[in-house]
Amino acid sequence: MKNALHIAAHLIELGLAPVPLASPEDPAEQVKPPGKRGKAPFTPGWQKVPAPKSLRDLPELRPEHNVGIRTGRV
Repeated sequence: MKNALHIAAHLIELGLAPVPLASPEDPAEQVKPPGKRGKAPFTPGWQKVPAPKSLRDLPELRPEHNVGIRTGRV
């Protein structure tokens, strides 16, 4: 089973900019409606962070997190 680390690594290989998102299982996410859980970036200022070149550039990413893709200019 693929986790957030595998998915982010693959996205980086494709030249995309993955963004770590909260896990839908995170207690803070449980107050949100089911369709909204696990969709919020948790890195402050994520919009201005350079696109990651490897997983080393995403130290906060854990296997249980979700991964989004930054679109537009990076």
